[in-house]
Amino acid sequence: MPRCCVFESQPQRPPQRKGSTPAQLEAGPQLQKGVLLQPAAKATIEQFGATTTAYKLTYWMADPLSIREVSSELKLALWTRFNPEDINLS
Repeated sequence: MPRCCVFESQPQRPPQRKGSTPAQLEAGPQLQKGVLLQPAAKATIEQFGATTTAYKLTYWMADPLSIREVSSELKLALWTRFNPEDINLS
């Protein structure tokens, strides 16, 4: 079952850099229990704002019944990783 999260980055970051926000987002679910490694998570740019870039992270879950728990734990892990860099979850 696919699942999505949306993240905003402030200030805007160049998306094509190696180690950029999309690549870092895609690495996050690989460490999360309950998230499938295949198909791999995919981060895409949703839109550019005046001062933000919005990203969408799509990942696949092993057990759809655990959607709330897995999604919550993944969001917390990503927030912990990105909050010091001024990247906000929305």
